[in-house]
Amino acid sequence: MKENKTRDELKHEFMRQLLDSYFMSRRPLPEQGYMRENKTTQQIVQELSPMMAIHADDIVEYMLEHDFSTFTEGDGSVSWAVWREMISMD
Repeated sequence: MKENKTRDELKHEFMRQLLDSYFMSRRPLPEQGYMRENKTTQQIVQELSPMMAIHADDIVEYMLEHDFSTFTEGDGSVSWAVWREMISMD
């Protein structure tokens, strides 16, 4: 195995890389050129599931570590306040 890392260590390292990649164009606060794209923990789990099974607790830990906050939707449900960079397809 890579650098004598255990299977669990390799999986955790890949999970963090996957989350970093997913959030590369997403921010916890609004910025110029970014648009609100709120997500629930379950939505993030589902979007990443083709790459790896990630537990919801790992998503929550990552979101809190990266200063994401929650947002109460109009229907009373709660999601993460996420701002996504809008890239022009020109």
